Amino acid sequence: MKDLIMQNEQAMLVDVLKVPFSSIKIKNGAKRLFFAGDNTFICDYLLTSFGRLNTALSVFQSVTYLRTGGEADYRQSTLREIEDVAPLDTLQKLDNNDVVFFFVDCVNGLGSKDITLAALRAITDLLKTAKHTKCVVSVLLPPIPNFSSEIETLSEREYNYYIEKLCERTPEIDYYLEVEKACRVAVAYDDVDITLARFDNVFASDVAHTPSIDLNEIVLECYNTKTVCITDEDATQHHTVTYIRSACHAVAMLATKARKGHIYNVTGELISREEIKRLIYLANPEVYSLKVELSANLLPVYGGLSNLKYKKLGAKTANYIEIGIKHVVAYLTGESYDTSDNVAFYGGKIKRIQALEVKVLQEIDRICRENGIQYFLAGGTLLGAVRAGKAIPWDDDLDIGMLREDFEKFRKVCPKELAPEYSYSSTFNSSGSHYTIDKVRLDGTYFSTNYSNKNEFKDGIFIDILVYDKTSNCKLFQKLHSLVLTTLTVLMEIKWYNQPRKKYHYIFTKVFLPLLRVIPWGFFNGVFDFFAKFYRHKKNAEWLIDSVGKKVYGDPLPNQGLDEVVYVDFEGITAPIPVDPAPYLTYAYGESYMQLPPFSKRRCPHNFARIDLGKYVFGDEGDMPFRDVNVKGELFESEEEH
Repeated sequence: MKDLIMQNEQAMLVDVLKVPFSSIKIKNGAKRLFFAGDNTFICDYLLTSFGRLNTALSVFQSVTYLRTGGEADYRQSTLREIEDVAPLDTLQKLDNNDVVFFFVDCVNGLGSKDITLAALRAITDLLKTAKHTKCVVSVLLPPIPNFSSEIETLSEREYNYYIEKLCERTPEIDYYLEVEKACRVAVAYDDVDITLARFDNVFASDVAHTPSIDLNEIVLECYNTKTVCITDEDATQHHTVTYIRSACHAVAMLATKARKGHIYNVTGELISREEIKRLIYLANPEVYSLKVELSANLLPVYGGLSNLKYKKLGAKTANYIEIGIKHVVAYLTGESYDTSDNVAFYGGKIKRIQALEVKVLQEIDRICRENGIQYFLAGGTLLGAVRAGKAIPWDDDLDIGMLREDFEKFRKVCPKELAPEYSYSSTFNSSGSHYTIDKVRLDGTYFSTNYSNKNEFKDGIFIDILVYDKTSNCKLFQKLHSLVLTTLTVLMEIKWYNQPRKKYHYIFTKVFLPLLRVIPWGFFNGVFDFFAKFYRHKKNAEWLIDSVGKKVYGDPLPNQGLDEVVYVDFEGITAPIPVDPAPYLTYAYGESYMQLPPFSKRRCPHNFARIDLGKYVFGDEGDMPFRDVNVKGELFESEEEH
């Protein structure tokens, strides 16, 4: 479980760091990044993720960790995994537009304070001679003592007043003030571009800096006793807590958006120990019992930082605390990780939706068997069948595939032979659909995306019929084939949507939409069909193209393993899959297709605007008669039941 959780942490970080690190390249013109300091775990996470990011984005010429000598022993293994590590004293100068990230831990790094402060001063000396070079100093703060029952959070200067004038001074607080003083001197007297970021109570799955609240101790106490006990102290104590995902995003974002010489409180949301314990309970309520022992008229106390100034930079302020707590619980205890939140959007109906899709599949299978038409499970449906003999739990659609010859027969016979509760959705008939993908739908339901919901047509639970056409054996002509079909698909989508869309270039759609409106659908359909089938008579075709699916713009599919099928168990029925599914699955998902994705990727792929199962919602297969759907709206429906 620990490996899976850490894999998920890294996948989540890669997602949130792509944009801010790309912005550093674009806005700062940076070619080199440097990481230095006492190597806090925020730095560890950034460096571990950056290897993947740098490979994927090819953003910077070099990413270097500058060794100061103040690193903790356990971090030596982390440093050995980094390609470019150099002692700080070997860096003779910084070039214009370099970016430096400097990290300080005022609690765990107290023992190397002198080394870290000397390194910070060395960095600021180098910054004096480099133009447009940014330094972000990120500090893990000492614990913030509770300060009030009224004031909830302290802003940047309020915090300074509190720790300098009102608090009992500790070595950790003195350490922080020395760091801040070094930054202030460099900015005020040497005109160096430094931003100081304060972090309090930052946590990740495997490590935490939460001096105001021992998160790991709370989790393990609950796990060992199998009881989540909420007391008066839990209900009254409030602190700001930050998840590693937010912390890493902040460090990268501040390099482009922070103002020179400013301090920013980078925190998550204000949260009580009671709320943290309830999140621990909700991480696995089947394991824990909940025990609440609260008195009346409790007076809350606070000890947090205000992140208002940081928010106003335009930072994403999504609260990842709940996800983070679940990660910590799973990592420390080995308990299973609940991914149901990823499909909560479906209101508990995802399994019901999958069952209805299987119902549609059975009708398609009947027609294909009776007419000698070959099809096979495709896309994520095939992947689920090969992995586990069932639908992927978070997959919200069902795909089948056909070679062109079988699809042409299917398109002719299916609309005529479907049972009354189904309909054939195609741009070639009067269904009102103008997708390039034909679909078989279950009437009496709605399963509409943001895109399709704009139009009035039967838009129910569906199965996509993906068509695989022959293409050229020449790579250049393959690319041209894909380009033509992709362009036609985009033009047809713009015409059907009938207004400019941000997804496509706004000016392009605004200029060409009037022309697209006057071109009849028959022209588009005929041209698309002509080019999709352009190579249908080609002999010895080595490659296929997914002419109507998501892969139309990608590389071609090897023409092997799809001309024969075998039947396997799938969701309680038998369904056909390619006799050799490996080439297809490798093409679609890569060599590691049998490996489950990180937890954060286990989510439904579509963005639905309307989900309404009507009479099928409760699993009785809609045996009771009910009003027919009217696509104009529910109040247009006839009172008669069918």
